[in-house]
Amino acid sequence: MIYIIHIGKCGGGSLTQELKKNKIKYICCHCNKPIIKNNFKYTILIRDPINRFISAFNWNMFRSTTEEGYNFQGMKIQSNIKEVSAYFNYWKNINNFAENLYDKYGNINDMALKLIKNSRHLNLNINYYLQDILSFLNTDNCNIIRYEYYNDDIKSIFDIKKITSRSHIYNKQYSKYISYKGIQNLRVF
Repeated sequence: MIYIIHIGKCGGGSLTQELKKNKIKYICCHCNKPIIKNNFKYTILIRDPINRFISAFNWNMFRSTTEEGYNFQGMKIQSNIKEVSAYFNYWKNINNFAENLYDKYGNINDMALKLIKNSRHLNLNINYYLQDILSFLNTDNCNIIRYEYYNDDIKSIFDIKKITSRSHIYNKQYSKYISYKGIQNLRVF
C-alpha cells in the first residue's frame, strides 16, 4: 500500500489529487504522525526548509486574515482563528517576522513563538513527521518527492507523465522576500 507522508506546503495536496485522477490507491498522513507498517511503501514529500516556511507563513496568513481564506475550498478553519489572525496581522509579512524572530540576545521573540505554536504548517515541520519513523525507512520501503524536482520525481515514482493538479490556487499574493538577516534567523530556528 502506498503511504504518503504529506509534510505541509510540499505539494501533497496536488499529489493526492493527481493520484486520484490516475486511480492510484494510497493512504495519506497530513498533520498527524505517520503509521509504521511493514507492508507500506512510503512516499515522503520534502522541500527546502526556508522556502517551505515562507510558503507556510503566507498560506496561513491567507487562511487566517482574508475572507477568501476563511472560506477557501470549503476547508475547515482553525478554531483559534482570531488569535492566529492577530499574530499574522502583527507581523504583516514573512520578512518582518524572520528579521525579528530573535532579539539582540538570541532569545526567540514571544510573539513569533506564539504564531509558530498556533499554526499547524509552521509548527509541524519535517522533524514532527519523521522523528519516530526515520530509523524504519530505507531504500526498499521509501521514496522521496522533492518539491524542487516535483514533476520528475512523480514521473519516476508513479509513472505519471504530466502533472496537471494544483490544490491551492488563491488570488491573494504575499511577498516571498526575506533579507539575509531573516534567512539566517530562519536557519537558526
